[in-house]
Amino acid sequence: MGLSDINDINHKSIQEIKEEIIITKRELLNLNIRQRTQQEIKPHLFKYTKRKLAQLLTFETQINKLKE
Repeated sequence: MGLSDINDINHKSIQEIKEEIIITKRELLNLNIRQRTQQEIKPHLFKYTKRKLAQLLTFETQINKLKE
């Protein structure tokens, strides 16, 4: 799992971005649940998932501002 590239996000449609946001939020929730139940996790996945979510949300906001 590598860090996502902003160019990958640029080539997606708005619907694909929204679906990716939902998937990423679900991944972050699953990581939190696994951490709270003391299951073995890789802590760096929190950083990667949060960063990916922030990029997607920022890109979605930029698209919405351009439409206005």
